[in-house]
Amino acid sequence: MKKNLEPLKDALEELADFARKMEPTEYAYFYRLMERMENNVEICILVRDDRLEKLEAILRRDWNLVKRMYGDMWKMDLRNEKERYRFLQLLTEIEWYLEGKGLMRMEEKRYGYAN
Repeated sequence: MKKNLEPLKDALEELADFARKMEPTEYAYFYRLMERMENNVEICILVRDDRLEKLEAILRRDWNLVKRMYGDMWKMDLRNEKERYRFLQLLTEIEWYLEGKGLMRMEEKRYGYAN
């Protein structure tokens, strides 16, 4: 089960990187939530996975906070189309996992994007 958390951790980390590069006053809380979610997943990976259901409940709670507070974040003005596409893709991957569709779909749909 821990292995299946790696793609989620990677998606959260990459999404936090997007937020880190944006205007700090607008997205500081968004960044902190992404970082907190990533840290919770990492702790579960490193320590124990017998509390996966509790972890998922915590992640869903934090994700719902993100969506409630930043309903317009999906419309962020990113530098280029590749960034916008990747940003939306990460949001979708995380949403899939948290809706219970599982990490297998994230692993199957791992899109690469050219630099």
